[in-house]
Amino acid sequence: MEYNFDRPPIYLVIDTNYWIYLAKGEHPKVLNEIIKKIDTNEYKIITCDFVIKEWENGITQTREEVKRDIYEQSKNAYKISEFLKGAEKEIFTNILNKYKNQEKERLKVANERIEKIDTIIKSNSIIAPITSRVKDLVITHGVEKKAPFRTKNGTADALIFFSAVEYIKENKDDGWKSSIFVSYNHKDFSKSKQEKEIIDPDLQPYLDQCKMYYERNIAKALNLAKEIEDNIDKYMDYAYDAYVDDMMEKAGFWEWDLT
Repeated sequence: MEYNFDRPPIYLVIDTNYWIYLAKGEHPKVLNEIIKKIDTNEYKIITCDFVIKEWENGITQTREEVKRDIYEQSKNAYKISEFLKGAEKEIFTNILNKYKNQEKERLKVANERIEKIDTIIKSNSIIAPITSRVKDLVITHGVEKKAPFRTKNGTADALIFFSAVEYIKENKDDGWKSSIFVSYNHKDFSKSKQEKEIIDPDLQPYLDQCKMYYERNIAKALNLAKEIEDNIDKYMDYAYDAYVDDMMEKAGFWEWDLT
């Protein structure tokens, strides 16, 4: 998609799933580009208290998963060495030993990456308030089973989306900025399974109100290389349904009190 931006900074709204993937070390170029665009004031991140709350709820679990993944890679590789013999086994074992010696450094890098995201969400983002208007929109869409409540309790998605929309509407000026909402969740945000790149008609009026684009692939929103876009599509198609909903439910991502 070719974006028709008015002027920087562009508001960028990223759903929680992408933050989780970035924290786990997926798509490192994406995180680097987000940091770069924030530092150069090209983009501004809009988030809300819900994202902060649930990020804090899930950060311990995310750290443990990253730590486990690093250790499990070594364990699984050593199992392979059992099927090798002679010089082949010796070469393979030496490589594994070097890899294992780097585990502490990899853990350090992983923790630094998580801290960078923590700083972005808590300190380098605009915190859009969850106003009574936002709560009313969430409740209305939930009761009427409108997007993003098509397939599950979409409170999390709805809070992120509507808080950003309402913030932009309330803070527009003569140089009203454009914005991009990024979510791979086609089940709740897209028009249909066949038209994943098009926002659900229930939500299109809100995009129109604040010059917002809907984008599923975060690499496109950041104007990254086509190769990165393709890699993200492949990864997200594989990982999204199998992992995200289960992980986020365990972390309490679907729970929010709107009273």
